[in-house]
Amino acid sequence: SVIHDARQRGQTAVVAWLDFRNAFPSVPHTTITDALTWTGLDEEAIDLNNNLYDGCTTKIRTQDGTTSAIPINSGVRQGCPLSPII
Repeated sequence: SVIHDARQRGQTAVVAWLDFRNAFPSVPHTTITDALTWTGLDEEAIDLNNNLYDGCTTKIRTQDGTTSAIPINSGVRQGCPLSPII
């Protein structure tokens, strides 16, 4: 309706869509740190958060065994109460 109204009045409308579908797994950990710093969060709290993500890895279990550790450099932890806030 905003676009329709703008067209009828000869005005400009600016619309932005944000795709949050893949937001949780796609944010690099460095970006999370930068954003927390930008907001003015206490350095100790930022360090605590960084400790949660520092050295995160995962392994995949296959029929032939488990893979080597795979580094996780982006995304937030699933099920962590801080994840939606971060």
